[in-house]
Amino acid sequence: AIPAAWGWRPWVAAGCGLLAVAVSLGGELAAGVVQRLWVRPNELARERPFIEHHIAMTRLAHRLDGMQEVDFEPADVLDEASARQAASLLGEVRLWDWRPLGTALSQLQLFRPYYQFVDVDVDRYPVGGRLRQVMLAARELATERLQNPSWVNLRLQYTHGYGAVMVPVSEVTPAGLPRLAVRDLPPQSEPGWPRITRPQIYFGQAPAEWVVAPTRLGEFDYPSGERNVMTRYQGRDGVPVGNLWNRLLFAVRFRSVELLLSRELQPDSRVLMYRSVPERLQRLFPYVRYDQDPYLVVTDQGHLVWLADAYTVTDRFPYSRPVRGWGNYVRNSIKVAVDAYDGTVSFYLADPTDPIAQALQGLFGQEVVRPLSQMPEDLRRHLRYPEELFTVQARVAAKACQDVQL
Repeated sequence: AIPAAWGWRPWVAAGCGLLAVAVSLGGELAAGVVQRLWVRPNELARERPFIEHHIAMTRLAHRLDGMQEVDFEPADVLDEASARQAASLLGEVRLWDWRPLGTALSQLQLFRPYYQFVDVDVDRYPVGGRLRQVMLAARELATERLQNPSWVNLRLQYTHGYGAVMVPVSEVTPAGLPRLAVRDLPPQSEPGWPRITRPQIYFGQAPAEWVVAPTRLGEFDYPSGERNVMTRYQGRDGVPVGNLWNRLLFAVRFRSVELLLSRELQPDSRVLMYRSVPERLQRLFPYVRYDQDPYLVVTDQGHLVWLADAYTVTDRFPYSRPVRGWGNYVRNSIKVAVDAYDGTVSFYLADPTDPIAQALQGLFGQEVVRPLSQMPEDLRRHLRYPEELFTVQARVAAKACQDVQL
């Protein structure tokens, strides 16, 4: 028996449940009838408008709506005139693969076991009135390889990497080794090639722990024969730890009593943290997806800057085909620059037609997401089409072509 206190409520709940079941079964039955009697007898004609709409929205969502097919007919004969006409192109054909090149550079240009080349990037620089394709590797610090990993060495003295190596992609030495246009410690450049005037790399691709700079000890800059050259950090990044209260808070934060007791800290000492570029960007602006491969650029002033591509993505774009791990909408709408010396991060809106990027710029203002026209020209010359985006678009385009054939 139903308790009197329950009244009519159980009957209403049961009725709602039966109604939901009836609607569900009725919907499935109706869909089956439509599919069987109306769609299946002329399936291609019935479904064609929906397939075409689906393909159009997928191309729009992945920025393939302007894609055009162009037939390419290769010439049967390569003559001397054609070779001369393409000399500038053929002269920049890349001979080096980044993997063996990275191994070779590690053997030729690390000099000390506590340095490392995390990656080798491909870029272009004007040299001698001609655009040259190069491969560039940053010499970053690997503190886990220090012979004496004391607290002072890890937190106060070995704070940064130093310099970079630049290799023309199409040239070798008589010994079969890569020709080094920018090399050594401190960096030396051949005439006409980019000069590095600020080689210190406090912020890079490699995972990096927090450090304190400057201090009374000074910081190791680079080795020079039997002695070490020292320097002092003069960048803007970092949280001051010159007063006792900040030192106490950071000592608790990092669980480091040495930070509280050390006598090497001074009034202008700063804590530098989140020094890995991928982690720094994710913590600072987690509203976009970042490319896995930030790349190094040498500015006209000789400073080192990391450039990264940022994507706006969502899985809510109507009628678009999803790509695993990406959603069903992607735009390379934001370009990011990170100063390798002081960690300054600048965001630039590269695609003002992207509604998600427009919303982010409207939310945070142009002081945070700046127009691309405000990016320095010596950085804009190095913007590139990201490989990750190209791979996603190629997958979507191939699937769309299969859908059209069907």
